[in-house]
Amino acid sequence: MNEGQSSDAAPRGRLISLAVGLLIPAILFLTPLKAWLNQIPNFWRLVYPLLALFAGYLVIGSLRAKEGAVTTANWAVLFASALCATAYAWGAGGTFFTVARWSAILFIVAEVLLTVFEGSTVMDDAPAV
Repeated sequence: MNEGQSSDAAPRGRLISLAVGLLIPAILFLTPLKAWLNQIPNFWRLVYPLLALFAGYLVIGSLRAKEGAVTTANWAVLFASALCATAYAWGAGGTFFTVARWSAILFIVAEVLLTVFEGSTVMDDAPAV
């Protein structure tokens, strides 16, 4: 595989992972499935801390790989959202829920914008054939 093919595969892979990442929460939060998940005792008290651990891993991995500040900040927003959701699931006030929801929305918007702009810059940098 030459260099042109590998640079085309990276944005496509990121776009596919973004689509799958948006599809999974959409399916999870459909009314019947969400109602069923809410019936499981302590489900969210386990899922949110696991998400916080995973997001923390992504922040540290981003810092170690010396990725851009925007990417690291985006993972930090996900980490903050997961921490607030964990606090809310364990009995903290509704403010934590509000912060968790809005920071999760901010993370999704930023990830979509990063994917769109990263794809456009790769296409602009591609050599003319």
